[in-house]
Amino acid sequence: AVKPETEEDKKNAFTEMSVETIVEKCKELGNKRITFTGGEPLIQKDAKELLSKLTIEGFEVNVETNGKESITPFVTFDGSCPIAMNKLIITMDWKSPYSGMRDQMLESNLLALRYNDVLKFVVANKEDLDDMKDILSKFNVRCHVFVSPVFNEIDPVEIIEYLKENNLQDVR
Repeated sequence: AVKPETEEDKKNAFTEMSVETIVEKCKELGNKRITFTGGEPLIQKDAKELLSKLTIEGFEVNVETNGKESITPFVTFDGSCPIAMNKLIITMDWKSPYSGMRDQMLESNLLALRYNDVLKFVVANKEDLDDMKDILSKFNVRCHVFVSPVFNEIDPVEIIEYLKENNLQDVR
């Protein structure tokens, strides 16, 4: 998030907190599952430290990332800032050709996704579905794969028919 500049922004302003304050607030609230999202959470300067402290404290953390930043530092062991990998789930978008952001995706992220992670395709047309199929066959991803329609662009029935016709068994 950015600091508020307009009066409307100031009404909805955020509170800047340290990693320790966030962890304490999470403990206070009592929830054991946390979603780390908003713009691109992995670019936050203390993201790895926050994920480390939350997962070590026993929180299950789902990181929703847009796929433009490397996830590798977050899913590999680092003794200086360890993350409890069994408590971390990465949900990564893969931008389709329709989005106009396809060229910004890091293919290396596809290789870093683990069995408990999620790869999400948001599709608008057959070209997007073909791109999804190509990615899945080229990279043999190990994680959960979800596909969802761009609202008012593609009929969900078309997606289902495509999945059946192309025998994409592990796509939900």
